[in-house]
Amino acid sequence: VIHAQRADREGNAVIYGPLFDTKEKARAAKRVIITADEIVDVEITKRDPERVVIPGYRVDAVVYAPYGAHPTSCYRYYDYDKEHIELYLSYCEKGEVEKYLEEFVLSTEDHWEYLKRIGVKKLYEIKAEPYLGY
Repeated sequence: VIHAQRADREGNAVIYGPLFDTKEKARAAKRVIITADEIVDVEITKRDPERVVIPGYRVDAVVYAPYGAHPTSCYRYYDYDKEHIELYLSYCEKGEVEKYLEEFVLSTEDHWEYLKRIGVKKLYEIKAEPYLGY
């Protein structure tokens, strides 16, 4: 699973900012699922092909997932959620990772329920400053 800022329905994934080993992971994987903050029309990616980091022929599925990198950041879209990362670390320090997973992952019906638990106010607070990118 690789998160991108944008993808089209054919799987062409656009990632802004540092790529780290993202391309290599996509090439090495037997299956690639792209989660994306935005699903854009294929014509948009065709007009700007050099922005496509992972081409559609390498992708098995595309999932629309706004804030899909939460609690980490997604360049130009949202900053990291410091409080949520600290919450996660507190569970880890107490040896209660399973409790965290139950509360925020396993007991949620879907991604939308997860976002609801995080809260609209928090999501608004971490929205990226357009000129800074975070």
